[in-house]
Amino acid sequence: MAGVVGVHPGHLTLRQLTMMAEGKMARDWDHTAAIISTLININRDPKQGKPVTSNECHPFLSRKKKKPKPIQGSIQDLKVLLK
Repeated sequence: MAGVVGVHPGHLTLRQLTMMAEGKMARDWDHTAAIISTLININRDPKQGKPVTSNECHPFLSRKKKKPKPIQGSIQDLKVLLK
């Protein structure tokens, strides 16, 4: 991880190195996602949809995750599952 960040790992903890490496990779992807979205938007047909943002091309940005719906059932269903 120290190689990714470009520092000597002697005095740093693994947690510090991990946080530094993740930050650098996210920053690098900020740049790459901006270039990718620009290339997509240059080559897209404006009549075919909306422009792509750099956030849509960025793998480190969290996307909204849908919560699974709870399963509805009876006690009898549960007894069958636990046998």
